[in-house]
Amino acid sequence: MLRIEYDGTRYAGWQVQANAKTVAGAIERALSKIVGEPVRLVGAGRTDEGVHAQGQVANFLTRFSHPLDGLVTAANDELPEDIGIIDARDVGPDFHARHSASSRVYHYVVARRRSVFTRRRAWVTPKRIDLARLREATESIVGFHDFRAFCDRKLLGENSSKVDVTHAGWKEGQEQLVFRIAASHYLPRMVRRLVGCLVRVGTGEITPETFKFWLESGEGETGPNTAPAMGLYLEHVEYPPRLLRAPTHPTARRALEALDALDEEPSDSPPDESE
Repeated sequence: MLRIEYDGTRYAGWQVQANAKTVAGAIERALSKIVGEPVRLVGAGRTDEGVHAQGQVANFLTRFSHPLDGLVTAANDELPEDIGIIDARDVGPDFHARHSASSRVYHYVVARRRSVFTRRRAWVTPKRIDLARLREATESIVGFHDFRAFCDRKLLGENSSKVDVTHAGWKEGQEQLVFRIAASHYLPRMVRRLVGCLVRVGTGEITPETFKFWLESGEGETGPNTAPAMGLYLEHVEYPPRLLRAPTHPTARRALEALDALDEEPSDSPPDESE
């Protein structure tokens, strides 16, 4: 299992794509060179173009048996400067970075002024934001709700739009606001549409009552309010402790085949945040 950080500015997202520069593609090439065999990564979240990560998680199966510290060092030497592997650990064949996750935490940075240091890593909104209105609307999203009004329905398809949000809140800094959310999973564009709508509640462009109506009814066209990708970060992914224990025996070929089959099967659960 790898923990990974990256600045997504130069990439067409996490997921490997034909004829596009992606984060997973860069890491797979680096790891394949080091371990001497093809590497196929399974990521915890399929972040979209321009989205960043401080704690993306990915796993792969390999016969590579050298110390993991050396693997991390060698991989970071091969990777571009805007992608880094934080650490690595052995996990059992039942671990799957996406399907095994119990919770994911994202945060979104809203800057009060334009800055050379945040121009590609935050959404600049110089309008005055009423924090009381912002927080009133934000409190309503905590719990088990249908977030159909706050997702890209074309990408959602026939999957369920119900999500259990365990935490949502804003932290105020001198020059920025940071939205933090933890949930069982996410719908396509969900975090960015929530942020875009919440900020406009704070600026007075949307009323708290309208926001709550969208949440309760599942109706409303929120697409035009989608916040830009540059302010979004995949912060942390949580897993059941039992799945993080190192295997007691070498991984067999059948484990490789089982993981490939699992990744090809369509998931019955809603899609992860595709940002």
